Amino acid sequence: MRPHVPPITLARSEPGRRLIRATFAYPRATEKLLDPSLAGTLTVDSARRTSNRGAYVRRMEKQPPKAPTFTALVIEDYRPERLLLKRRLQQLSFQVLEAADGRSAMRHLTDGGFDLICLDLMLPDMSGLQICESIRRSPRHGKVPILVLSARALPEDRAHAEQAGVSAYLVKPFNWADFDVEVRRLVGAASPQTP
Repeated sequence: MRPHVPPITLARSEPGRRLIRATFAYPRATEKLLDPSLAGTLTVDSARRTSNRGAYVRRMEKQPPKAPTFTALVIEDYRPERLLLKRRLQQLSFQVLEAADGRSAMRHLTDGGFDLICLDLMLPDMSGLQICESIRRSPRHGKVPILVLSARALPEDRAHAEQAGVSAYLVKPFNWADFDVEVRRLVGAASPQTP
């Protein structure tokens, strides 16, 4: 089955000026075939060139962000991965708090309520399994879904995580589509927490 071709609109500026602007709009029917970060319109402006070779400036006009519906805590010590997770969760309409180690994660957990916790197992100051066990013992956060994102791919690691109370387990590097499915499944099973 071939995907629906997005509509293309071309517009020319005032007479005498050589400006051609092409806008490619992606309708809702094709958004599921594209990366969510590409949804919106792509504008190619021939009047603005970035180099002498004639490369065109391309600008993505993003749709306005949705108001956050859920709150997530991302516990990841590696900053680039933490920022990627934060951005992806924001696209899924989450308000995201970050923690780079176990101590700051425990501080965040005492301060507010969460609808989802994304947890790395290998942290500098304490094990992700210790954090998971303390979350499960907490009366306030005991039922919050915990999604583990770890490079540990052995069946024993997954079994230890399940014993600690993990709700879902993804092995790094993972596919963003799988991440989205797990997040929607976990949050769909829980209602939003009040801070």
